[in-house]
Amino acid sequence: YAPGSTFKVVTTVAAQRAGIFDEHRPAVCRGSYQVGNRRFRCMGNHGSISFRRAMERSCNVYFADLAIRVGPDRLRETALELGLGRRTGIDLPGESAGILPTPEWWARHRDRRFGPGDTVNLSVGQGELATTPLQMAVVAATLANRGRTIRPHIVKGWREPGGALELLEPTESGRIDAPEAFWRAMDASLLAAVETGTVGRGRVPGLRWAGKTGSAENRKE
Repeated sequence: YAPGSTFKVVTTVAAQRAGIFDEHRPAVCRGSYQVGNRRFRCMGNHGSISFRRAMERSCNVYFADLAIRVGPDRLRETALELGLGRRTGIDLPGESAGILPTPEWWARHRDRRFGPGDTVNLSVGQGELATTPLQMAVVAATLANRGRTIRPHIVKGWREPGGALELLEPTESGRIDAPEAFWRAMDASLLAAVETGTVGRGRVPGLRWAGKTGSAENRKE
């Protein structure tokens, strides 16, 4: 499935890896983002908006601007490092790798170049991108683990007949290095999304948690 705006956390990590992330740098949202003669809509008209509020309100314009400055190569590289476009390795048969529109995939499936409009689509989790719910759960867990990706498993351990319980040791399958200030900014933005933003219906009395909404459009070829 297209992950929609849940992918905006990937766009943010890509900006950090590119050295351009600044939680205080604003973008100006007037309800849409223009690329050539194509206009990409935002669900609001947010005016001058910086990172925390952009995640809280899920502003498409902010993340489109961020992705254009990051560039498609860094955006795709970061998605790969976070486990998209490949199997997680969970101990179940039939896992899908999803679709990440790398240059190789694009050359096989499209008869035009990958342009700025495609970068904007990718930045908000749309276009040709397709992920599994498990992959996005792993992305969320990676953020909670401060960049450490743990391979998912079905079981916590096993026991041979008559034997002792053997616990499965967590296996690290990737790591995103970033300063603690970046992870704090990410935490604050995703907490705000639940407490005062688009995830409002997901609030749980007595529980403080971080989250992100994702709504994607889909069309048939």
